[in-house]
Parts: sequence; structure tokens; C-alpha cells
Amino acid sequence: MDYAQSDSLLRSDENPWVALIPLDRISSFLSLNVVISESELNNAPYLFGNRSGKIFSSNDDVVYAKGNWDDSIFSYDIVRGGSTYLDPETGSEIGVEGQIIGSATVIERDGQNATLTITNLIAEARDGDRFIPVAGSSIEANYFPQPPSFDVDADILDIMSGRSMGNQYDTIVINKGSSDRLQIGDLVALQKPDNQIEDNYGEATLGEEFKRAVGLSEDHIETFSGEIYASVLIYRVFNNTSFGIILNADDIVRRDDKVVTP
Repeated sequence: MDYAQSDSLLRSDENPWVALIPLDRISSFLSLNVVISESELNNAPYLFGNRSGKIFSSNDDVVYAKGNWDDSIFSYDIVRGGSTYLDPETGSEIGVEGQIIGSATVIERDGQNATLTITNLIAEARDGDRFIPVAGSSIEANYFPQPPSFDVDADILDIMSGRSMGNQYDTIVINKGSSDRLQIGDLVALQKPDNQIEDNYGEATLGEEFKRAVGLSEDHIETFSGEIYASVLIYRVFNNTSFGIILNADDIVRRDDKVVTP
């Protein structure tokens, strides 16, 4: 893969897969969203009104919420449920995208009721939005990415640009996370689907030739690995999923591409 020096990736001549990536060059492209279970989202405290009586809540508004609170936690992210992620193989639910739309600080608690002040809104908060403890970020000032020391074989669950295809600096969601030993700073690659090529010239018995002619045999179909064409930096890791930013891509990224160890 060609790692010509660019604003986002500084080449390492010793190993093209090991590079210094200044955070300030990519930070604006990183998603702060989370992936949580549906039950965790549904059981999180919820917003149900504000002091001013407005339909929507804005920055610096005082809002009212209800739920089970941790008395030691005062800072919360305001979350709205987004896409549901399903395992491509089993169809079982992996988690729900929690779209972070802002943050809030607890002013007062009284049992399940709480009063909070809203800050850092990306979109107006509305009744039914949820509050989860601020997850924070483990992003360092500079990444020194390294390929994982084990084989990764993951699927793309989502391209967070909202498009069906992606490109450089888009975030992808993959179906592997901390339970699969992935961690922040891992550098993985994208691979095109395998190529299946017919071999109609190899020796075959008369019976095999007949099966081939009527489409009953696939013995003459040979499989070749797809092209590795992009590099992805893992920057947020959850239990069964991870977010990765596409650093470099020689082709359009599609949902059926694989995520592998380079």
C-alpha cells in the first residue's frame, strides 16, 4: 500500500504500517457516538421537560430527568438511539448506536428525579433523550498505530457517513471489539470480497464434465483472496464493536468488504 506523505499520515520508511498520526489532523472526523445494548439504552435516565417550558432544550437550559442515578457521577452524555447493529452471520443484535447530541451536568437529585444543565449541544435535546455517564476518550495526542498481533476477520456493520459507500476519513463500525482483543490504536486493513474464478481447462472425468455442463459441480471454481486496498485506524472500542477511521483507500469502501490484519 502506498503511504505517500500527506496531511493525515506521516510515512515511516522502516515500516509502512507504523506511522505517527497527529490527532489534530483527524480529530474533526472522529465520531463520539457509542454502542450500547438496547436494554442499557432503554433503562438509562430520560429527559421529560425543561424549566422554560419549551418543546426542545438548548445550551444552558435547565432540564428535568428521571431514572436510576449514580450519586458519584455528575457528568452525563445526552444520547439518542440510532441504528441497531445485527451480527451478519447470526442475525442477533450486537448493540444500538447511541448518538451523542450533547452533555449535561447534574445540579440536584431527589430520588429518581434530577435537575441538570445542558451544554455542548450538537442538536436540540428533546423529551425521551437518555443520559449515560460520560465515557471519555482514550485518544492520545499522537497515535502510533500497529497491526494487531493476531488475525482479524471482521465485517463492516455500518458506514457512519450515512451513505452506502465510504472513502477516506469516513468512520466504519465493525463487529469486533474488546472481547475479540481489539484495542484503540490498532491498524487494520480493508479487503475486497474473494474472487471466484472458473477453471474450465483442468482435467476432469466424463461425469465431472457433465456435472459442470449442467451446473451441478463447483469443483472447477477456484477462490482467490480479494485485494487489500485500505488502512483503518481503530479509535473507539466497545465490547463487541469498534469504530475505525479510514486513513487511506485506493477504492470506494463498501459494506461487503472485509476487515483483516494487514
